[in-house]
Amino acid sequence: MLVQIAQDDAPKLMDIAAHVPIPISVIVSRMMARRREERYQEVGVVLEDLASYERRGLLKAAARHRLLPAPRRRREGSSRGDTRLSAGAG
Repeated sequence: MLVQIAQDDAPKLMDIAAHVPIPISVIVSRMMARRREERYQEVGVVLEDLASYERRGLLKAAARHRLLPAPRRRREGSSRGDTRLSAGAG
């Protein structure tokens, strides 16, 4: 696995999460580029790209889909390491 991480490019976000708007996938791909010179060098440039996509309405698709994982359900006894779901969940 470490060899794969060291040698292979990360999968494209749009290939594993097709609902993510293409501009977000492009930004994430650039952030994860293997070669340093291909990555963003300053966070301000990332923010400029995001603002540009937003101004042009290219991020509106994000409103139709959840981009973040759903919150985890509270688990009974989680503070003691017990992983059983609470009664009535699921």
